[in-house]
Amino acid sequence: MTSAPGQPSADEPPTGAASLDDLLEQLPLLTDGDIMALAGFRAGEDAAAIEAARGRAEAAIAEAGRTGELQRARDRVARWAEKVGGGEVSGFLGGTDGLRRLDQRLDAVPVVMDAALAFVGRGVADDADAAVLTAAWDELEAGDEDEPDLDALAEGAAADPDDPSGARL
Repeated sequence: MTSAPGQPSADEPPTGAASLDDLLEQLPLLTDGDIMALAGFRAGEDAAAIEAARGRAEAAIAEAGRTGELQRARDRVARWAEKVGGGEVSGFLGGTDGLRRLDQRLDAVPVVMDAALAFVGRGVADDADAAVLTAAWDELEAGDEDEPDLDALAEGAAADPDDPSGARL
């Protein structure tokens, strides 16, 4: 079966599927420290630039017909966020440690979904937007090595003057 130019065929996974699968498989392996780092990453970052990158990536994904893959990622991340210590969160409500860990996971969800959005949008979304959306995940994978310069990435992903979101740096 052939597909439209720029579209994956029904037999081929979307371009970002391998990276998305890697991300989703790594979620259960994240330590509490990893989750805290992801949860705190966006503090002080340019929220308007991140939101604009999300909007453009979501639009590119919808136009490419990849919303099913994005929904699969959302479902997996939601299930991950509800688990603490290998058990369901409801089993930990008797103590504050479970609630603290739940809060950290929930705070990390937007950053994890940003990376998933970039991976699903690989090949159809703008590379500068993908760099903004994966900056936290890239930093986590890099460890203490070079941190990505989110300000420089955001400048590269500044909204087009004709962008209806109106987001500008």
